[in-house]
Amino acid sequence: MKTKKVSIVSLPPDLRSRILKRSRELFFKHGYSNLSLDELAADLGISKATIYRYFSDKEALLRTVIEETKEWVLSHLVAIVKDERPSVKDKLAAFLEFLSRFMSGISQELIRDLRQKLPHLWKEMDEFRRRQVFPLISEIVSEGVQKKEVKPDLDTRLFLEIFWHLVQEFMNPDWLISHDYAPSELLHKIFHIMFYGILVEKNSRKKSSRAKFTKRGRK
Repeated sequence: MKTKKVSIVSLPPDLRSRILKRSRELFFKHGYSNLSLDELAADLGISKATIYRYFSDKEALLRTVIEETKEWVLSHLVAIVKDERPSVKDKLAAFLEFLSRFMSGISQELIRDLRQKLPHLWKEMDEFRRRQVFPLISEIVSEGVQKKEVKPDLDTRLFLEIFWHLVQEFMNPDWLISHDYAPSELLHKIFHIMFYGILVEKNSRKKSSRAKFTKRGRK
């Protein structure tokens, strides 16, 4: 009896990484519902069956994309926090800039899909922000207190809780759409208000008055 030889097609070693990279770009741009595995396969020039060799379904693919993205984001944020060269203010600015750039690449469609159709994944992302991202902000604020760059009487825990609830409330996709804010723009505004407030400092008013007086004196 002759035994049939089964031919095993070898796949490029970097194919899984290519699938994940392109999936991340398309999910972030178009959302979860608006991207099918057929469209992804056609975009990559492979068959849908090839994608299934690495991922059981579309949700498993998105979950892997999210997990790898979280690791990438966390590594960058940790590097910012651990850098001893910049001032606390510059660290906060770098932290905000990175998060803003990252969030500017996330479409409102994906945020809506996660909240409405994949709430378990949205909850995991919330936990990631609460347990891993926001403690890093706490480290920067605590460093600022030690270096006397932040008010020593600041209740750090309360401050972060307020900040957390603001982000939770205003990152709601319906609110973003109805108020025409991009996620990165909203995050930037929340940071600015929370860290710099709304009141003009007395020194700033004095400088402004002196500047006006100087201009009048020169006339």
